[in-house]
Amino acid sequence: MFAIRSSSKRSTDSVDETDHEFKTHRALIVVLFVGTAALLVWSSLTTLTGVARSTGMVVPFTQNQIIQHLEGGIVSEIDVKEGDKVEKNQVLVRIEDAVARSNLEQSITTLNAKRAAVSRLEAEISDASEIVFPEDLSSSPQIQNELDLFQQKKQQHVEELLLLDDKIRQQEIALQGYRQRLENQLKEREISAERLKGVSDLRDMGAASKSEMLQAMSAFQENQTKIDDLNHDIPQTEAALSEAKRQRTAALLKVKSEAAQEKNKLLTEIAQLHASIAGLQDRASRAEVRAPVAGIVNKMMINTVGGVVAPGSPIMELVPTSDVIAIEAQLSPQDRAQIWPGTKAVVKITAYDYSVYGALPAEVVEISPDVVKEKDKDAYFRVRLNAPNVLGEKHPVIPGMMANVDMMTRQYTVLNYILSPIVNTMDLALRQ
Repeated sequence: MFAIRSSSKRSTDSVDETDHEFKTHRALIVVLFVGTAALLVWSSLTTLTGVARSTGMVVPFTQNQIIQHLEGGIVSEIDVKEGDKVEKNQVLVRIEDAVARSNLEQSITTLNAKRAAVSRLEAEISDASEIVFPEDLSSSPQIQNELDLFQQKKQQHVEELLLLDDKIRQQEIALQGYRQRLENQLKEREISAERLKGVSDLRDMGAASKSEMLQAMSAFQENQTKIDDLNHDIPQTEAALSEAKRQRTAALLKVKSEAAQEKNKLLTEIAQLHASIAGLQDRASRAEVRAPVAGIVNKMMINTVGGVVAPGSPIMELVPTSDVIAIEAQLSPQDRAQIWPGTKAVVKITAYDYSVYGALPAEVVEISPDVVKEKDKDAYFRVRLNAPNVLGEKHPVIPGMMANVDMMTRQYTVLNYILSPIVNTMDLALRQ
């Protein structure tokens, strides 16, 4: 009986052990299945970004600027030295052009004198009692000259008009006298005519002598002669009066006409002076040689104050700086199909530790149209990238620094990356 119980116990233990192994295998299969499924899901959803790696160099965002001076001259001041960082419009060098400055000052003086003269002429044309000068000429020495000339010409004009007025009054008085005398002579002629008629009647009656008749005729004839003389003098005096009045009107118009002509001439000269002064000011302004862009002084061609700069000769070389830096990199021909203008990239300046300072986000802006071939080097496409200088002024990125460039090509999933060699191999095998 003891033997039967032992056999039954061994059978039960064997069944339990088999069941445990089955459960273990099933759990392992489930884990493997779930793990494989999860791996497939992850690999199909997780994306990778391909990059085309290259080395490059920081280059000027714009070409180096060669600073020149058009007219040349004597160096009076040097404000920078090689390696200095300069801002846009900062004075670099002062070059004295004594001739241009002297001509400019003389032209401005002449211009102010002519403007003051125009103000005087306008006062003469409008017959004003005083001159109104532009405000910017209030302290100009030319004003007093024009005031004196204005008063002098005004006095001369007044004296001329007074003389003509006297002449007019004289002619008017003479004309009035002639007319009054003519009126009197006409009255006397009537009396003389009646007297002559009376003597003639008496002569016919024999009551008057011949001498009385002749005396009456002589008086009448004398009176008639005076009337004839007055009739001759009156038109002449009227003509003289009209001429005097015309002369006075002409004198008034002459002053205004001459002033208007002189004003027009001066306005033409002023316009020419403005053009001349603009050129001289432009020339004088170039006495201060200023930086056309912000940058770093790379090379100085002049170092001596008092030295002579020839017209058009270079003074210094300026390397432009910008908030945007440019990088030139080399692209392998096998990656060319994946890189185009607008492609994003990451630039790591080798002079700065990438783990500390990070990288610069960049973008491809230009790719050479053909490969560049150099002796003893593989052919490559020249790529130009722009990147913002996010490292700040304390960590300047300057031309000549080397950089590692990662240009983004395409994105694909982990599953595609794993299966791609298999698919390519199968495709090649099926074609063979």
